[in-house]
Amino acid sequence: MLIVYRAATGEVVHNSGTNSALPRGPEGDAAYTQTDLAGIPRAELGLLRLHDVEQADLVRQVLTHRYRVEDGNIVLIERHPKPRSGEVVPPLTTAEIVRVRALLSKQG
Repeated sequence: MLIVYRAATGEVVHNSGTNSALPRGPEGDAAYTQTDLAGIPRAELGLLRLHDVEQADLVRQVLTHRYRVEDGNIVLIERHPKPRSGEVVPPLTTAEIVRVRALLSKQG
């Protein structure tokens, strides 16, 4: 798993999720694909790599919590709420996606 974060604040802007073929996330320019699309300068970013298998417990926590990066370490903030039994979490609407993209572009 590759975690891309704002170096100045520790705010996570992207994580690559898990991938059995690339357990430490994408390499080279591919590591910055999502942040390049968001217009965030690479100089403002930090990279943190976790191994999907060797650090499976930490990866699992990252996938289930809000978190930030501080001094190269994961700092868990809070657990994502679990949907109630039978509750379906709706996907984002197009308007919500546009709003999120606009917010991200302002932060860059």
